[in-house]
This record gives sequence, C-alpha cells and structure tokens, in this order.
Amino acid sequence: YPHAPKTTEHAHPWHAPDRYVVSQEDKSRVTRRDLGLGPIGSRDEAFALCNFNQLYKMDPDSFAVWNNALRRLPNAFLWLSRVSVRKDTSMYAQGHLQLEAASHGVRTERLAFSFKFPTDDYVPFRALADLMVDNPAYNAHTTGGDTLWAGVPSVLTATRHLAGRASASFSHSMGLFEMVAHSWKHYEDHVHELGKRQKRLWALRKRLMKRRRESPFFDLDRLAEGQHRLANAMWGVHAAG
Repeated sequence: YPHAPKTTEHAHPWHAPDRYVVSQEDKSRVTRRDLGLGPIGSRDEAFALCNFNQLYKMDPDSFAVWNNALRRLPNAFLWLSRVSVRKDTSMYAQGHLQLEAASHGVRTERLAFSFKFPTDDYVPFRALADLMVDNPAYNAHTTGGDTLWAGVPSVLTATRHLAGRASASFSHSMGLFEMVAHSWKHYEDHVHELGKRQKRLWALRKRLMKRRRESPFFDLDRLAEGQHRLANAMWGVHAAG
C-alpha cells in the first residue's frame, strides 16, 4: 500500500483542522460525513472507536466493554461495518446491535455503520478512525493488519486459541506490547485513557507508523521468500520419498 503514508498524513486532527483522507479512486477529499457515519460520526472532534470485522465476530462481552467505554467517553462513537457473510442478515444484525447498545444505556446514534470500502480506498478510509477495538474470541486478521497499516492503533486481549491470538502476534511483531490488555477492566480502562489522553494516542500512532516500516509482519518480500524456501524444502522431502 504505497499510498497509505500519504493519506494518513491528513487523517489526524492534530495535523489539520479538517479531518480527511485523499481518495485514491478520484483524488477527492473524503471525510467521515462522506462515508455516511451520521451526525456524531461526521464531527471532526469526535473520538472514533472502530471495529471493521464481519458482524458474526461480535460477542456479548466485548460489545458490553465497548459500550462501557462509550459511556465513559461522551464524545466518542463506535464505527462498525455492515459487511456480513450473508448480506440479507446484516440489516437485522445492525438492529440487534443498536438494541443491545440501548440496553447498556448508549444512544443508538452513537453506533455508526458503513458499507465495504472501494478497493483503492480500502486501507486509506480506515485512517479516519482513532482507535481499533478488537474482538477477543475471534480477532481481526486481514482486517486488523489493514487497519494497523492505515496507522490506527488497537486495543485487544489475547485468548488461548489461534483465532484469538492473531492481534497480539501483530502487536508483538511491531514491539507495541502496550496495545495488549490483560483483563476486561484493563481493556476498558486502556480505551478510556487513550480516548481522554489523545497526546498519548498520537504518540502511539506515531510509533505504529514508524514500526510498520521496520516490522517483519509487513515485510511481504521476506514473507514471499520464506514461502518459496519452504515450498522448495517440502518438494525436496517429497522427491526424496
């Protein structure tokens, strides 16, 4: 994603009064309002928690913690994706999530939903978020890597199985151990602190932007070479009987 550094340069309120990214599709400026995030999501000063996972990854515990964080951060909203494995069920999932948020004392308009981003802008549009909150049971995988590459830090926990340890592996590979929470309370408090102390969030984002260039996690040439060596070794074992 050679365009990502350029677009994320304009994605932070600390850099410019107008929060926007540059669309790679038509070179226009794109704001949260252009993505249809609603009256709260369109405000430049709002704090955007994001989770771009497919909706089937949602679980009650993490959703409850996100709502707790929203109550503690009155100027925040939660940006979710409408994308689901079955398109005919996503509209019902959205309604159910809004009802669940209301049961936690969070106004439904503080949840914002967007459709799948265009291919050329799949990564840059993510940079309009402030902080990714990940699902513990089934982490963001490709989605998480794309969001980190867009310069958006994450808060997550690591569970005991593969699907729940992907994000922690991403974080450790970049030396950003502070993104991993060790309990639900730590998770919620960490989200709250980064939402209230945005200078700390900005420092974390700057480290992320630097580390992504140095981390083996984003070194695709090295990954391809490793896969090539592995395939040759496997074939050698096969050829030797």
